[in-house]
Amino acid sequence: MNRNVAILYSHADVVWKNELEKHIQVLIKAGYRLVIDPWDEQRLDKEGDWPAALESSLDRASVIVLLVSRDFLDHRLMQSDRIRKRLKDKQEGGFPIFVLLVNKCDWKRFSWMKMLTTLPGKGKVLADLAGSFIDSTLAELTQQIVQVLKLDHVTEGILANLQLNEIGPVTRLSFEPGRRLNIITGDNSFGKTLLLECAWWVLSGKWPKYPASPREEADKDDVKIAFQLMAKSGTKGIIETIVYDWEVQQWPRTGESMSSPALVIYARADGSFAVLDPVKAKIPPPNKDSLPNSPLIFNREDIENGISEKIVEKQLRFLCNGLIADWINWQNTAGSPFAVFEKILDELSTSSQDSLKPGDPVRIPGDTRVIPSLIYPYGTVPFVYAAASVKRIISLAYLMLWTWEEHKNTCRETKETPYRSMVVLIDEVESHLHPQWQRSIIPSLLKVKKHLDNELDIQFLITTHSPLVLAAIEPVFDAENDKLFHLDIGDNQVALEEQTFLRHGRVDNWFTSDTFGLFQARSLEAEKAIQDAKDLQQTENPNREEIEEIHKRLVRFLGDFDTFWPRWTFFAEQHGVKV
Repeated sequence: MNRNVAILYSHADVVWKNELEKHIQVLIKAGYRLVIDPWDEQRLDKEGDWPAALESSLDRASVIVLLVSRDFLDHRLMQSDRIRKRLKDKQEGGFPIFVLLVNKCDWKRFSWMKMLTTLPGKGKVLADLAGSFIDSTLAELTQQIVQVLKLDHVTEGILANLQLNEIGPVTRLSFEPGRRLNIITGDNSFGKTLLLECAWWVLSGKWPKYPASPREEADKDDVKIAFQLMAKSGTKGIIETIVYDWEVQQWPRTGESMSSPALVIYARADGSFAVLDPVKAKIPPPNKDSLPNSPLIFNREDIENGISEKIVEKQLRFLCNGLIADWINWQNTAGSPFAVFEKILDELSTSSQDSLKPGDPVRIPGDTRVIPSLIYPYGTVPFVYAAASVKRIISLAYLMLWTWEEHKNTCRETKETPYRSMVVLIDEVESHLHPQWQRSIIPSLLKVKKHLDNELDIQFLITTHSPLVLAAIEPVFDAENDKLFHLDIGDNQVALEEQTFLRHGRVDNWFTSDTFGLFQARSLEAEKAIQDAKDLQQTENPNREEIEEIHKRLVRFLGDFDTFWPRWTFFAEQHGVKV
């Protein structure tokens, strides 16, 4: 929710107003959803009934700042009995109003103004202060705004902490993601998807399909989900805890815990997607039985064909046109986001092939629509016939761009400030992808931000089973903003460990790292044959038959250039066996 800061001043003091705005902008860039609402003579001149317009603005405001000077006191705004009374009434009602003294003037003749918080204080005024003291005064004012508005609840930001107690395979888990890239590994059924489902829920307030299930043996008050958000400045909000309600078998959320801190996109392992726009989510649907404006859950067909519903007889309500319609509309409309879409597709393309390049729209048998197409070296392929890997990556590209474009449009329509935080969750990022694409997908995703908005902070939470994905991020991993996590089991309990990111270089070294835990990057048969060969090498008098039997297995299961061959060949020949 936006908090309006109304600034009342004389245009003669516009320089001081601009300095104050710079300090408030620092808060806005830090993730606080403040809207600056300035009023001077020029603004009044634009309003027909300016007293009514100003009163309406004051009623919408969460805090008011008066830049008091000689010119301000002579301002028609302060000569208006109606406006003075409204300010006095607000002061007497405990509304936060701050006085910023610009120069020496007879401001104390307004008795109600003497009761307000006044800066700089100690009889000083801004005009008498040196530069550093001016900045200190304005910074103090902005901090008082933070305190009086109780902005410890981060209204915009990313996920800083997620705690799960007595849920699914987890008895107790604490997840503290980094600001940018977070990779989560672990064996099947250890809770990687559960972690993403719960992250989506705390950010959106809606489960993508099934709610997290409590452990049957858990005590009633022990099943809980706690989370903490972090603003762009790095400021962390309060930890909010939701305890499972056994009676109604739901996770109840109310008040501030329902507010969404960021745009969120969740690519699920089954090919479905979920999207949240916090601004759209606040707009009520046409009736109580209608779908919410946000969040939206897309199955694979919804992504291509859109989401709509019938609200009255013969009247459809469209919540998303879908990839096919939007692609065609963008491609045929000047000034559309199509150029950005092309850049994102090019960015996400695998390095081994030509880029994902849109072709001309085509018709396919049995369908009256025109369908987007992709250009390949061997010809043009309608999107609906594209490979599963291509569809998943293009769907992700489309929803990232669509979510951002729709968000900007909705903010213009609702007079809201666009969010500058996005969280992207991807379950099994390597799904369907050829090794060449696995090697490039995450470095490419990190570059998408520049095509959307460089001011947009994107936090990625990504699960993977692929050592190649880990090897590929070595050049781009930033220890200050990125983290690697591993889910493992010990003492019959699943635990999440943050691992130090070590650069193992070759993919086979990642196979045998602590992250994946294989003894060897070979087949099980080759691994067993080598182990038996090593055991034989440790015996004092290996016989010829044993050496020949193991050699036959090695020939069958090892590659021609396996690094074990020199060691084995020397051993065998030392014992009279020609290999």
